Amino acid sequence: MFTFRHQDRLLPTGRPSHSCNPEGVTESIGRPVIFVCINGRYDLHLPKRLCNTCQYEWTLDWGDLIRSGYWPASVNGDTLYATDVFKSFEDLKLWHQDCPDRPF
Repeated sequence: MFTFRHQDRLLPTGRPSHSCNPEGVTESIGRPVIFVCINGRYDLHLPKRLCNTCQYEWTLDWGDLIRSGYWPASVNGDTLYATDVFKSFEDLKLWHQDCPDRPF
């Protein structure tokens, strides 16, 4: 008999530029996002980090997402694309451009 178990996965991102001890930072589940990369679509969560020393709470903003290699696909950021999708599409366009006998 099969049973499905739901696991919440975090979107991999860079660390915040906060000066406290990085070992004292607690990471938890933030809001859900749909992540699309060259390997497919994934249901992930944005990380929410809390410094236990100074109680600084850090959540991702647009700049953090772009620096981490993601591009928002919607205005509210519910869907994110990995930049490898755009690179792959660009390579495909250039490849077809060099071969005029192949329709795109």
